Amino acid sequence: MRYVAAVTAVGLLLAVTGTAGATTTVEFDPIQLRQANDASGEFGTITEWANGNGVDAVIPKAGQKVCYGTQAFNGYGLADLDYIEFTYKRANGGNNPYTNAVITDGADNYGVISSQGGYTLWENVGVSETEKRMRYYFAGDSGNQAYGFRFYEPAGSPPWGHGTNLTWSDISTWDLLGVGVSRPLSAGEGDVPIARAPVDHGLGIMWGDSADNYLGTRQIYDVVVSADGQEFGAGVVPEPVTMAGLMLGLGGLVGYVRRRRVA
Repeated sequence: MRYVAAVTAVGLLLAVTGTAGATTTVEFDPIQLRQANDASGEFGTITEWANGNGVDAVIPKAGQKVCYGTQAFNGYGLADLDYIEFTYKRANGGNNPYTNAVITDGADNYGVISSQGGYTLWENVGVSETEKRMRYYFAGDSGNQAYGFRFYEPAGSPPWGHGTNLTWSDISTWDLLGVGVSRPLSAGEGDVPIARAPVDHGLGIMWGDSADNYLGTRQIYDVVVSADGQEFGAGVVPEPVTMAGLMLGLGGLVGYVRRRRVA
């Protein structure tokens, strides 16, 4: 009887929490974002790991860009986001993967916070010979931190342009893309617009660029986002585990009740 009670308790706990850890699991998607500059139409490749918490990203040509992005934080206020953290491993020298957050002021202004332009917000939280763990903070510690921006049409007032640098006070009240909202593609992105940042995913880790400075292979994994006082980790959302836990818990409870009646 103690065994049945224990199984019931464990099953119900799994059903409620979904996982044994304290980090909530959210879905990240591998996205082939941009083609090569040579008109070949070729994309870089990005392959997600089976556990949903990492990708292999390969950029062989200039212009290609891939994204490991999520819609889980679309609609969050920018001030609700604390940091995004991930580990990466590289097969060759060169630059770090970087982060992009697509934000809007709700009045037809859309911008992208790129950690390419905010290096002082980066923190090395784990370094070894073969891999690095990086954390990017969305809010500067002084409120005067300059952010590297890429803004898209339609431009409002003031008419911020591509590459504009703003401070936290300029954008702290902005939101990530709303649920079901895409940022507009600007005329500057070609006759057949090619996204230079995530279109539907408000937050993403990027590999690749318009030039040849982000070529090579990167593994990007163990992604954690701190938002609204909680930690969220990229991974397979544990719906089957939740259902299995609920069935396990209810099954144990039914068995316990039947044994009580027989007794």
